[in-house]
Amino acid sequence: MKADRKNPGGWAIHFAAAALFGGVFLVTPTAHAAANCAVPGPRLDLHHISGYDVSVDANGASLGPGAVISTPQQTSRGNVSGGINGRAIDFTVNFSGTRAYDHFTGTVGNDGVAHGTSVGTQIPIGLDPGPWDSVTRLTC
Repeated sequence: MKADRKNPGGWAIHFAAAALFGGVFLVTPTAHAAANCAVPGPRLDLHHISGYDVSVDANGASLGPGAVISTPQQTSRGNVSGGINGRAIDFTVNFSGTRAYDHFTGTVGNDGVAHGTSVGTQIPIGLDPGPWDSVTRLTC
């Protein structure tokens, strides 16, 4: 490039400005949101490592209003609050007439299977805290 006697180094300033502003466009995050996962049918079914099964009413990424939790000994119905946000699953089953609850959190994997953990009270049906996997394959 030919030197400019009136503005020595001027081309360098223009080059630096172009690189700076061009770089901004390279590092600006894209407007793509995280994949929104959804339940493809009317229920999200989970299996807990301790042997109980959970069937949650579902409508896309919305979970509830109800759930059925089954152990080999008994079945209990509860009310659900929470849902799916992106790949994160977070919901609580509350059992009517008691302070008993189970809180489930997890993440949907690239294969559509969710994995997570649960915590809660031992009453009314003696659910142990620990890991669970979805039987239902979600779409993302």
